[in-house]
Amino acid sequence: VRKGAKQVISELSPDIVAVHGDTSTALGCTLAASEMCVRIAHIEAGLRTFDCRSPFPEEFNRVAIDGLADIHFAPTKIAAENLIKEGRKSVFTVGNTVIDALKDSLSSGVYAPVLNELDGRKLVLVTTHRRENLGEKMRSSLLGIRDALCERDDLFAILPAHPNPRVRDVVQEVFKNIKNIKICEPLPMREFHVLLSRAFVVFSDSGGIQEEAAYLGVPLFLMREKTERRECLGLSNVELVGWQREVIKNEFLAFLNSSARQEGMRVPSTVFGDGHSSEKIVRCLLDLLKSDNRGRVCPS
Repeated sequence: VRKGAKQVISELSPDIVAVHGDTSTALGCTLAASEMCVRIAHIEAGLRTFDCRSPFPEEFNRVAIDGLADIHFAPTKIAAENLIKEGRKSVFTVGNTVIDALKDSLSSGVYAPVLNELDGRKLVLVTTHRRENLGEKMRSSLLGIRDALCERDDLFAILPAHPNPRVRDVVQEVFKNIKNIKICEPLPMREFHVLLSRAFVVFSDSGGIQEEAAYLGVPLFLMREKTERRECLGLSNVELVGWQREVIKNEFLAFLNSSARQEGMRVPSTVFGDGHSSEKIVRCLLDLLKSDNRGRVCPS
């Protein structure tokens, strides 16, 4: 990635390289731009758990990217405050572009054929892939979901399975012979967004789904011990439940048995953005380029 990014940067000679998120690919592109003395803009900057092992390697990646970036586009006030406390300059709070993509998906008219499996039942959407949850933690959390599903025939779960064999093996083992679940291939983004918008409840260890579920007001049980999106902890629709089987089963059943709790968790929020983050980022970059078109100055 690093080598390929350097070749592209060399050919295009950009004034600014924008990198998004916290993947190892984003870090590789950041290193390439830094080595070539091109200014770096980090989109989705400032997310922190303050634990480099959770999530891994994302927490390390985003801290490293922010350390090299010249411009920081934070999705929320808390993320911006994290950056300022670290001494970062040029911090702008713009929301997260994931909400832009979500709104685009839901206005596109796309349909998710897997919804035909519901047959009038309520949709339970499940995703799991976190590296730190692989093994016993993932098995335990999925067993908790399975235990609750087996007690209710008015529910139908859909689990788009991550391609990692260590995920798929556990998923297949746990849900073998369970009739009210559909294990499918990962879905195109727009189809997944449609599925998410139709969900009665979601169980996930994802980062982005926290933001999407918050915007939609879809109840989300977060199967993690920590979250870099601390805003979720103050929202009505998100509960941090960890990975223990009995905890997840009991929380799931308590939710199913309380209409008041269900309604109380269906509260949409724009804390992660209003769907116009991309426009804000573009305007900011254009203003920066107009006011200062110099490239990054390399140390001698």
